Amino acid sequence: MDIKFNIKDLPELTEFIKFVKTLSKDEQQQFYALIQGVMLGRKMAKETA
Repeated sequence: MDIKFNIKDLPELTEFIKFVKTLSKDEQQQFYALIQGVMLGRKMAKETA
């Protein structure tokens, strides 16, 4: 999966990673599936636009 972010987003990203690590393995998998779904939806929206 290709994730792009700006250096200025780094503090938020660090907090985000800490949050994800607090989730159980099962919750993490659901969370990643959700993110992948959103990314796919955005990609498809760009292609149809």
